[in-house]
Amino acid sequence: MGVSSEPDTAQELTSASPSSAQRTKQRYRAWSALLAFAAPALLVLGSWLLLRGALPERVAFHWDASGRPDGQVPTGPLFWGCLALSVVLFVFGVLTRFTPSNDQQDTRKAVTLVGCVAGLVAAVWLVPAITTGLSASTSHAGLNGWLALFVVGLAYGAVTRWVTPPERVDTR
Repeated sequence: MGVSSEPDTAQELTSASPSSAQRTKQRYRAWSALLAFAAPALLVLGSWLLLRGALPERVAFHWDASGRPDGQVPTGPLFWGCLALSVVLFVFGVLTRFTPSNDQQDTRKAVTLVGCVAGLVAAVWLVPAITTGLSASTSHAGLNGWLALFVVGLAYGAVTRWVTPPERVDTR
């Protein structure tokens, strides 16, 4: 009797390759990761498309302790700089997330950091654009509660960490 190279039990078959449910979960996490890394850049671009008609040539960029604007920057360079950095962070995040690694915990730390920075970059654009766009003036662009967007941006790293599995995924 010859030795067969095929698995003898269902358990051996399951351990040799991921199940359909596991592959579906892996695909879902992969697409979720792409979307999570793209979201800050898409948010910057989408807000520009929505607000560009309402934004003056300069937007409020610095506020005093009472929330009144006391500094401004040119709108175009701020937008393009934030969009470019968001795209670079998207590429870096995707490469980090999908490059095979022997230390998945280091990968998760890296994608968390990338998510935090990408969220902050989006907030650097969104806060001045929204406050100036809503007030239609850099001198009346009150900060009010918009400062919370920076906290949300920083916390965005949790989203990019969530879409990165804690264990190494076998894709056989």
